Amino acid sequence: MHARTRILTAVIAALLLTSCSDEAPSEPPIAVEADAVKISLVDGGSGSKQPIRFKPTATPQQATLIIDDGFHQTTSTGDDTPEETHTMKLPVTAEATEQRKVTLTVGTPTYSDTTLNDELATAQGFAVSWEGDDTGRIHTLVFSAPDEATDTARAATERFLQHVINLPVVFPGEDIGTGAKWKVESRVSGASTLLQTTTYTVKSIAGSVVELDVQVEQRPAVSKLSITGADGQPTGDLQVLDSTTNSKGTIKVDLSKPLPEGDVQFTTTVEYGGDSDVTVTQKATTRIQFQ
Repeated sequence: MHARTRILTAVIAALLLTSCSDEAPSEPPIAVEADAVKISLVDGGSGSKQPIRFKPTATPQQATLIIDDGFHQTTSTGDDTPEETHTMKLPVTAEATEQRKVTLTVGTPTYSDTTLNDELATAQGFAVSWEGDDTGRIHTLVFSAPDEATDTARAATERFLQHVINLPVVFPGEDIGTGAKWKVESRVSGASTLLQTTTYTVKSIAGSVVELDVQVEQRPAVSKLSITGADGQPTGDLQVLDSTTNSKGTIKVDLSKPLPEGDVQFTTTVEYGGDSDVTVTQKATTRIQFQ
């Protein structure tokens, strides 16, 4: 049995090598509605409690995003894929308004395979904007690429930025103090849709800076995946037998700035099986460094 469908897949290398690099006709960016998130307060914390809300200033924030995207697949028959990790470094300028409209504008992206950097450089000026509220919820989302960007550069930059958007820092509506804990439930779209639960725990509150411990848990949104043979015809289904996520992370959120500082990494392992004794295990790793 060969599993051709990946839960989380590091496809950028193949995309960069095979996509047409001709420029596509310029299209105006379109705002799309972001998937709603669910916030559940687990513990309000101790000591003095207060509402935690973003209060952005007009000063642009200069930051660097370093995003790792890794994938490894093994099977009980030994039909394994090589373990791959791809890294993109994105210098960004982040700006926010009092109405909580945030825009990230990308400088010159660089990639772990440096031979691809000349093409990726055409994405300089790529922007992602979102509108939301002062708790951090995102309501609408817009990606826009410069006219000079190739299809490849657009797709790669958007994919890696999506990892950042998929980790929403959203505060609960209730007043909270040190030790407060809450869960943010969201959907993560990609090669396959995942259900994600991000748990935040307040380590400290000092003025406008909130330090958070971050734990991420992911699981497939569906209980089975269809597989196809070499001829493209369906050959059966793979059932999800088990799913686990190992994660660690700490971020510091300055409520006057759009982006936090810190490091969050998580690895999701999903085991599949079918009617035979063959099993397929897929391991996807994501790391986001906010510098």
